[in-house]
This record gives sequence, C-alpha cells and structure tokens, in this order.
Amino acid sequence: MRKTQLLFVIVAVFALVFANYLFAQMAEIKVGKGDLKIGGILQAGYDYTMSDDENNVNGQFTLNRARFLFWGTIVPDKVKYFVQTETKSAPELLDFKMIFVNVLPKTSITVGRFLPNFSLYMPAPTSMLDMINYPLFLSKYAMWRQTGFQTETALKLVDINLGLFNGPTNNVSDNNDGKDFMFKLAFKPPTDFAKISLGAYGWMGNMLMADKADLAYNRYAFFGTLNKDKLSLKGEYIMATDEVGENIDNVSSSGFYGQLGYKVTDKIELLGRYESLDPNSDVKDDASSWVTIGANHYIDGINAMIYLNYIMKLEENDWGADSKLKNDVLQLQFQIAF
Repeated sequence: MRKTQLLFVIVAVFALVFANYLFAQMAEIKVGKGDLKIGGILQAGYDYTMSDDENNVNGQFTLNRARFLFWGTIVPDKVKYFVQTETKSAPELLDFKMIFVNVLPKTSITVGRFLPNFSLYMPAPTSMLDMINYPLFLSKYAMWRQTGFQTETALKLVDINLGLFNGPTNNVSDNNDGKDFMFKLAFKPPTDFAKISLGAYGWMGNMLMADKADLAYNRYAFFGTLNKDKLSLKGEYIMATDEVGENIDNVSSSGFYGQLGYKVTDKIELLGRYESLDPNSDVKDDASSWVTIGANHYIDGINAMIYLNYIMKLEENDWGADSKLKNDVLQLQFQIAF
C-alpha cells in the first residue's frame, strides 16, 4: 500500500513538472505570422433566492462563465485579432474580430462577430463588470453579439463609433436586405475636476417576420459617467419603439439606471444601483425596479476577486400597502481572470 502511495506521489510530481513546462512553452507559442496570447475568465458562485414558492430552489451553486481568450497582432500598429470561446456547457465561439488600426487618422475598423459599442457595458469584457449582473435594461435592449463592422474614432474631445450589422435575428446571418445601423458619441469635457464622459447612442434596425412583414425597432439612449479619486458615478436612460405587426400600434418602452461606487480601500469597493424597466408605456403595473447593493473584494485587481450582491426586486404590482417582497436575491461570485 505504501509503495502504491509513493508511486502515486512520484507520478503526480512529474505531472506537475511537465504541466509547468508545457505552460512555460505556451507562453512563447510560435505562430506563422505575428504573435498569440492566451487568457481566460472563470466565474462561479452561489445564488440564494428569498421566495416562499415551494416550487422554487432557494439556493444553488452556479457556474457563470468559463471562457478562454486568444488575441494578438498580425502586423504591428496595423492589424490585430481577438477570439473568445465559452466552455461552461458545449464549446461555443462567442467572438471573432479583426481590428484594422489607423486605417484613417485616429480611426480603427473592427470586422467580424463581436459586441458592438452599445451602452456603457457592451464593449467591456465580463471580467470588468462592477456587479455580478448587467443592468436590468440590457435584458431587453442589448443587441449582444453582432456580425458586421464598426468604426472607432478617438479625438481629443469626442469618441465616435459607427456600425453596420446583420441585426439580432440570430447574430450571424440575416433574413432581409436591410442592415442595422448603430452610432455612439461620447464627449469628454476638458476638466481637471474629474474624468467626465457625456454622450448618446442609438440603434436602428428591422427584422423580417414569418408573415413576411418587415418590422422596425429603434433604440435611443443618453449616458453619463464621472470618476474622481475613489468615487465613480454613471447612469443611462434608453427609450425604444418596436413595430409588432399589422393593425397594431407601435410599442414604446423605456429603462434607466443610476449607479454609485466608492473604493473604501484599494481592496474593497462598495456599490449601489437603482434601475427600472417599463416594457410597455401604455400598460399599467408591468414595470420592474431593482435596487442592488454590492461589495467587491479585489484580491489582486480584477484578476482575482470576490463579488457580493443583494438585489431587492420591486415589481410595480407589488407596490401596494400590504405587499411583501418575496423574490430578493443574494449572490456571491468568485472570479479569476488571466
């Protein structure tokens, strides 16, 4: 028995040494042209739902993301690339984009399948989320990954994004001749008081339904951010109009959020967010409002951190005097990014 255990220990040691050797070699991967870097985003945690419904599972462990990233440069200062995969269930290709830098003065062009620069959150990787969940309004309005191209122009006082995409039919192909147009303008006032950004963005698109009706959907939004020392403020307001079919009036909707963050220390950050979503402005008692209180512990920046969020969900039809909230959620998430 002891000989077997000793043999197991020896094999394990050699396996670790060999694995370290392989990883060291991977850090210097040889490619046919340019260079290649490898990274990853691993997120797992625990959700506890405070519900009296006996059919609901109150608490469960979660695997939120298990992603691997590949990126590099083909031609220095001219051509780059980025690939992202998700592996928590079946392997899936999320992003593949080619970035052509300085095609025009201070302008780059991105081509492929990727997150358009829609809202303050869409272009950022999930490892940089300040709370566990995206803002509530993105569950309805986000275009998520799109196939097409986008330009990015960075000037001294303004950033300009323009994009043309297939649309949200299935994020890859399209079922009509019309393409979706996106724009985003971010103004950067020259002030020493704080780092400020104010702007607007919009999305104008259409989709072909089963009855051959070509239905339009439009989103327009305003946003603002302020960062000063340990304090951060940001918010967005969006309004939308969707065609829903013949002889039916267009559906108007809106959503917004406001968020405050404060870094108590380099390791601890406290956050609060209030958000609301009204999916149909002509229908009463269908809006939802969430209040999220969060705390982040940065063990080593975003590369190793712990999130803790408490979400109070206020449904509009629960706002009566005798209402009781029964769907609050407590979430814990651990993150490693490399």
